[in-house]
Amino acid sequence: MTAPRMTIRFYRLTDEGTTVIGDMMLRDGQIVLDPPDQPTLRRMLDEPHEEPNFETGQPITFDPKTQAAAFLKSCLRMFHGSYFWCRELPASTGTKSAEPHRETQKD
Repeated sequence: MTAPRMTIRFYRLTDEGTTVIGDMMLRDGQIVLDPPDQPTLRRMLDEPHEEPNFETGQPITFDPKTQAAAFLKSCLRMFHGSYFWCRELPASTGTKSAEPHRETQKD
């Protein structure tokens, strides 16, 4: 069975419009960055992040080193603001042509 693959593209809003920051990809159970030296994405992998659990009231912690797939799925829930957000790219492409246009997206 093939390991799951996932590509999450991160964006930010600048004075010039929407800019692609880069991608986090799940490959063989690990998170790979593209570009590999992108500072914002690299810092995100430095430590776990927390997400609220509304059922228990206790936060859920996702560690990118030990829970790569869960961490990426959590990014989709956590980073959806007006100035910094991410979207999952279709599994079949993973290319810039699959890039969603922020102004046409419905949140």
